[in-house]
Amino acid sequence: VDDLLTAPEGQLTGTLNATDLTGVTAVLGSVLPDNVLVGRLEQASGHLVPAKFQANLKASAQDGVSQIDFRLNGDAGGAKTDFGMNFKGRVDEWHSAEIGLGVSLSGPSGDQILRQLGFAVLPVGSLGTGEVRFSAIGRPKDGLTVSLSAAAGQATLGMEGRITLQKDREPDYRLSVSSAAPDIAPYALLFGRVLPVMAG
Repeated sequence: VDDLLTAPEGQLTGTLNATDLTGVTAVLGSVLPDNVLVGRLEQASGHLVPAKFQANLKASAQDGVSQIDFRLNGDAGGAKTDFGMNFKGRVDEWHSAEIGLGVSLSGPSGDQILRQLGFAVLPVGSLGTGEVRFSAIGRPKDGLTVSLSAAAGQATLGMEGRITLQKDREPDYRLSVSSAAPDIAPYALLFGRVLPVMAG
C-alpha cells in the first residue's frame, strides 16, 4: 500500500496470529503518545490474546483523496470480533474525512469482554454471555453520530449521541445513556464495589 499516512492506494490482505500484543501497543504508543484509545488497548492487551484475525484493506486514491475499505474479523481472547470501516479523505486530515465504522464483540464471558474494553474487572464471578456493538458515522470535525449497545448477562446498556473531534481542541460529547439490570450487586462486585446493603 502506497502513501499509507496521507492518501493510501493499494490492497493488503493478511492474517494475524498473536499470543502477545506488547510490541503492537509499544509501537502505537510511540506513534500516538497520550492517546486515550491506545491507553485502553495497553490496559486490555493481556485479555485480547490469543488473537487470530483476518484483515483486508482496499484503498483507491484520486486527486490526493482516498477511498478506503478496511475489514478485520477473527477471535480475540475468546471473543468473536468484527470491525469494519469506510473512509473517504486523507489520513493526515482525518478530522475532515467521511467515516463510517462498526465494531462488534461477542462471547461466552461478558466480564472478559469488559476487560477487553479496558475496564478493571475483578475475577470474582461471571456475568454470563456478553455482546457489544458500536457504530460511528460522519465527519469528526462536524460530529460523528454514534450508537452503542451492550449486554452482559441480564444487564443492558445503550448509548446514542454525537461526538465532535476537531483538530487541536478537546472532544465534545453529547450523549444519552440508558441501562437496566435486575440486580446490580454482581456487577458492583466485579468492579470492586460493595453496596451498603451488602456491607451490613
